[in-house]
Amino acid sequence: MPPFLFKGRQLHCVVCKFPGRVPAITMVRTPARTPAREAVFRSSQSCRPPAAGQIIPVQPVTKFLTAKLRGTLMSCFIFKHIIRAAAGLMLFLPACALGEPGEPELPSDLPPHSNASAPSPEQNSFTPAAAPQAPAPDQEQTGLPAPVPECWQKLVERLAGDGLDQIWLESVFSRLSEGFTDTPMKVKLKELYKIKFGKRRPVNQADKEKVRYLPNILTEENTQRALEFLEQHEKIFLAAEAVYGVPKEVAVSLLLVETRLGAYLGRQPCLRNLASMATSTEKETFYAYLPSVRNDPVKEAWMQDVLNKRSEWAYKELKALLQHSCLNDLDPLSLYGSVYGAIGYCQFMPTNIPVYGTDGNKDGKINLFEPADAIFSLSNFLRQHGWTPRADSAKQRKALLSYNRSSAYANTILKMADDLRKREQENAQAGTGEN
Repeated sequence: MPPFLFKGRQLHCVVCKFPGRVPAITMVRTPARTPAREAVFRSSQSCRPPAAGQIIPVQPVTKFLTAKLRGTLMSCFIFKHIIRAAAGLMLFLPACALGEPGEPELPSDLPPHSNASAPSPEQNSFTPAAAPQAPAPDQEQTGLPAPVPECWQKLVERLAGDGLDQIWLESVFSRLSEGFTDTPMKVKLKELYKIKFGKRRPVNQADKEKVRYLPNILTEENTQRALEFLEQHEKIFLAAEAVYGVPKEVAVSLLLVETRLGAYLGRQPCLRNLASMATSTEKETFYAYLPSVRNDPVKEAWMQDVLNKRSEWAYKELKALLQHSCLNDLDPLSLYGSVYGAIGYCQFMPTNIPVYGTDGNKDGKINLFEPADAIFSLSNFLRQHGWTPRADSAKQRKALLSYNRSSAYANTILKMADDLRKREQENAQAGTGEN
């Protein structure tokens, strides 16, 4: 017989007997996961009971009250003078209806460690089973953040001292469990060491006059991809060109060089790399990568000076990255980019975002992983560095060199822009000829 239902919850019948009182049938709600068709039978001193807490199959109230019991109850209400005399009989009848007095048979489907075992004869009242011990609360249950790893604690304190919210910082760095990495500073040290102490190859006049381009950029495949990207985002490019004067061919060429039009945004965790560089101030950490520096006073002084300057630079970039993430509802741990922390389609360093970053799609946020924001932001950067529609090629080239100091970088962007214009003209003429 299924349990009773009341407001979507299962109801079970509990038989409560107390000395000198009429047995009471009580309906109680139980969670849906509680084993159905069972109820707790509580016995009293006046009846030789089954053990306290006996589990018995439940029956509907209308069937549980037998005809004889109902007659007895009616007599109790009609003939009040015989209540005391009939009390013992009424207490005895329900137990008889359930089975012969004595040791009860336990349900066969009880689990081996059920709380339905019979008590000792000396036990006269029901003793509830001990409640199971709750597991110790973990961090997910309490909602408290994990502790900040030791390698980031001083950095968090410094950032909090510079105005960032400490609770938010702790929630961020507590999830930065990878720890310190020396890779970004190691790469920068090797690069600067080669420039400072490496052997320089003499450059002849012919090499100086030769125009160089970045490899693997000026290809037919990349030209076609740039044209498709221009067509896909034509309205955005035209809107940015109208505001800042940067031709759409130049803007798309810059995105092609930087991130292959968003196909390669970088795989380095910017937060971890910048945080690691900001805490890289001990030259002993990098002796293994530049062994020639050890025991050389000049080189050791040079290395320490580089570490001091670059760690301070990285701290400013880290602070700007965190501020940008907080203001624009971004998770700083989800921002991946270059080894030194440049992010987005246009690969802005974090300190450039508050100066040149622009909300191109008008959603109230600056997200350089959105093409519209990236296109408007890079156009704004070039405009503020001297690019104007009427500027000569030297000034336009200078603006591109402000974005990246490589001559090959500027040459490649300008050459790709020219190729795109020619291809657009050819396509337009072909379309006119077909009509």
